[in-house]
Amino acid sequence: MSKAKYKPLSFSTTMRNPERMPGFLKCLAKFENQILTNDLINQIVKEIIGQKIYKTIFMMNNPLYKETYEDEEGVFEDDQLEDIIRNSPQDHKEAGFDKGWPSRFDTWYKLPKEFGYCNYAINEPILISPLGHMLIDAVFGEEKNESIVQKVLLHSLMKYQIKNPYRKNLNDNAPLILLLQVIKYMKDKLVDYKGLSLHELSFLICWPNADAEALGNFIIKFRSKYKFGQYTDEIVYEECLKILQARPEDRNYYKMSQITGEAVDEYIRKMRSSGVISLRGNGRFVDYNTIEQEKITYILNNYADYKPFEDKQAYFSYMGEIDENILKIAKKLALHQHVWVASPPFFVDFRLN
Repeated sequence: MSKAKYKPLSFSTTMRNPERMPGFLKCLAKFENQILTNDLINQIVKEIIGQKIYKTIFMMNNPLYKETYEDEEGVFEDDQLEDIIRNSPQDHKEAGFDKGWPSRFDTWYKLPKEFGYCNYAINEPILISPLGHMLIDAVFGEEKNESIVQKVLLHSLMKYQIKNPYRKNLNDNAPLILLLQVIKYMKDKLVDYKGLSLHELSFLICWPNADAEALGNFIIKFRSKYKFGQYTDEIVYEECLKILQARPEDRNYYKMSQITGEAVDEYIRKMRSSGVISLRGNGRFVDYNTIEQEKITYILNNYADYKPFEDKQAYFSYMGEIDENILKIAKKLALHQHVWVASPPFFVDFRLN
């Protein structure tokens, strides 16, 4: 069994395009409360391919299947779906699932599971949480409701813990909470506060615990050592390796392109999708979305002191609950605010690009 280690935060390792989560979740919901087996996974895989939210090399190399996939009105027959699955073996293995399509199924649904939308295990019933159903309804109702989608993401991110029962990771914090707390600390501490620079987000991604004050002081000290806003990737990377307690042989594991590039881009996108984080200074700094100050205050007052979970079912129940107070604050803002700062949509298209 592999040992847990400090790792840079990454949301994207479990699903290449997280924007596809609602489509995958809608397919899974058709089998809600059924016992998960390899046979049922086969049915779910057929549903997903039939809905054209996942494609295989085999189907795209087959002229008939490719034409059906690319035709908006095209529909796969059941025997065609079986043929695609049979001729598209998945060289993939996840813990607790057989190699092949069962493991591919797990990679699809790991992130929705961590976000509290669904829960599953072999020989146990498939569960969709109230939050999961809210997301499905918001995206696939009569008209897509972007406001509800954003509230769902905020629910997930304000509760999400890096060290949850589904991950092996020594890092122990709630990423959105830590970001909000660091911003608050630095606003109070610095006279010339402009926001967190994009380079400094690498430190939040690697930070091992929930001590926002220590992280804020670390960033302030880093700014005094290097010219603010003009850090190189190499300097930031070396500091992150120290934070992660990396050994010399770990450099191949902790890639600079991931820590200072890909993970930062994904982090910004997720945090902004909550609606409470904005970019400032021509996209060079991250800060509060000041329109959402009441919501930010509520989150920090009610979710900063989170309790850790070891039981998967308890974590799922916690993540999947809907906080009605967040919905009420959002409604109040809709009634009283006349200015809106848009954040990028998290769920854009449920089809594979």
